[in-house]
Amino acid sequence: PPNTTKIEIDKGLMHNYTSATDADFKAFFAPGAYPYEIPNSITYPTGEGITINWTDGNGNNWNTNFGSGDQTGSTFTIISVEDVYDLTGTYYLKVKAQFKCKLYKENTGEMKQLINGEFVGYFGKI
Repeated sequence: PPNTTKIEIDKGLMHNYTSATDADFKAFFAPGAYPYEIPNSITYPTGEGITINWTDGNGNNWNTNFGSGDQTGSTFTIISVEDVYDLTGTYYLKVKAQFKCKLYKENTGEMKQLINGEFVGYFGKI
């Protein structure tokens, strides 16, 4: 809807996902520093690393992979991870991360610097 925003954070591909244990899933989100996705072209990233997508209040999409995709000086660090199970027993991780990055506007490549970003969200082993 107009005047609303959203942010999405993706953490690459977990290649053994279908056979992963809860411990494997948690290890994939271990606290530490992670690189940003390095696109192998403007429109098709490789699927490895962090990608951040933001939709602004005007409906414009901004992404770490749009434009040049250059993330020199950018950081993404998972600070903490907490086990959570829902009522059905599905395993989730509550992940807290801090980051700074360059977001590039879709179709124009205009760049915005995002600093002091903080994210707390859930990743589910579903």
